[in-house]
Amino acid sequence: MGSPSVLGDNEISELPFLPEAAGILTRRGYALTIEELAEEANRNILISGISRVKADVIGDGGFQVPQGVQSPELRILSFVVASVIVKLTKNNLIVKKFALAEAKRIENFIRTIASSQRDSAVALLTLLYDRVLKMRLYRADRIIGSQLFEFKLRFQDYLTLATTINAPSWRLVNRVLDSGFVYIKMENATRLVRDAIARLIEDHIRSLKMVKAPQLLVEEAKKLVEETSEIVGSRGAARSWSVATNPEEYPPCIRSLLAKLESGENLSHFARFLLASFLINIGLSLDDIIRLFSRSPDFDERITRYQLGHIAGERGGKRYLTPSCTKIMSMGLCVKDESCDDLKIKNPIAYIHRRRKHRREEKTKHDTKAKGRRKGKGVPEDEI
Repeated sequence: MGSPSVLGDNEISELPFLPEAAGILTRRGYALTIEELAEEANRNILISGISRVKADVIGDGGFQVPQGVQSPELRILSFVVASVIVKLTKNNLIVKKFALAEAKRIENFIRTIASSQRDSAVALLTLLYDRVLKMRLYRADRIIGSQLFEFKLRFQDYLTLATTINAPSWRLVNRVLDSGFVYIKMENATRLVRDAIARLIEDHIRSLKMVKAPQLLVEEAKKLVEETSEIVGSRGAARSWSVATNPEEYPPCIRSLLAKLESGENLSHFARFLLASFLINIGLSLDDIIRLFSRSPDFDERITRYQLGHIAGERGGKRYLTPSCTKIMSMGLCVKDESCDDLKIKNPIAYIHRRRKHRREEKTKHDTKAKGRRKGKGVPEDEI
């Protein structure tokens, strides 16, 4: 790959969401319709596409193109079939899991290239940042301390990309910042592109238009939904959200995060901490919280249990408090409504206590009025 602006067919087949992929299919005589793809004559493509989507959504994402489906055009077509099946599920969690698994595959593809053809990996990353992220990835090759930093990003671009990565090492305070640029290594630049590619694939799937899908693909989509539901159900994610309180009593910011989690959206590091610390401090068990987080496309039970244990004080003895409303607002997660103002809260936990107190007071007031009417004392003064 001699130029960052030019990709070979093999590279394009690993990036099948790019417009150039359609050009390969046309040039090699594989410009097939969805109906034609579902025909028996294209059984090898169908099998490959079905295997791909199952590996991505209900497996470990370790899809390998089968023997006999190694050519660029057939690799692209397996992605097309898989994308159509995902589209037909009409399931947001499946869309996100598929997109994330595909993005991770591309990430691994770049890492493999970097291990033996570093210049080619640099060219590919530069192109992806330009074409997919609409950002400029600057070549730095600067040694700071004893470490080599191959690239630098404008700090605004870095913040945009790193905000959804859930590890303290990605926080700006833990990065090398100089003259408005954040210096990053090859592996950092590779990781940062993952979420952007996942979003692009999500958009690609949602934009697919089909008047009438082949019945074979419709049936595969139904099977995928059933198998996914079985796996999520086995984790208990379908259970009621709370054993300690009614989710309707939660403050708007928490309800918003739960809705995002339920839809299969990946939450930012701070959003996860906010949600976890709130649920822990109102009394939910770690197992119940883990079941909630199992809806995340990048869910890893071992890591989730470790992080929740840390927040709960099981490691080190310090239980973390739920962030204040001021902090939540500064992180862009405040979605307050009039109930927040009415209750005059400063912390999400206080919302529950004050809402319950307010309801008790309203109930007492209502009961007093009703009792007065029953005794024939007329209309209470505050209703005149």
